[in-house]
Amino acid sequence: MIISVAQVLLKIGSANFELALNQIYNFPLLLGGVLYVSGTFVLIKAFKWGEYSTVYLIMASSSIFVTLLSVQFLGEFISAPKVIGLLTILAGVIYVGEDPEK
Repeated sequence: MIISVAQVLLKIGSANFELALNQIYNFPLLLGGVLYVSGTFVLIKAFKWGEYSTVYLIMASSSIFVTLLSVQFLGEFISAPKVIGLLTILAGVIYVGEDPEK
């Protein structure tokens, strides 16, 4: 979830991006970068402590969060094919995440 928020902030910050020193005032870009790095460290720790299959499922579901956040904060439109794709991802995450011993 941290990386999903970071990706949206990076998108917002990229609207005003230019290769110049004044980017230290581009707060969405800076916060997005900090969150992305922080999220990566959290993910590395999760891979170390958790089961790979479980951690990877959580990571794979980030595309669902990014899409929902982009609708809310970027005003993007979710088309029917995107909805079908998101539902397919969700179904795959649920299916693969099922414990076969239950």
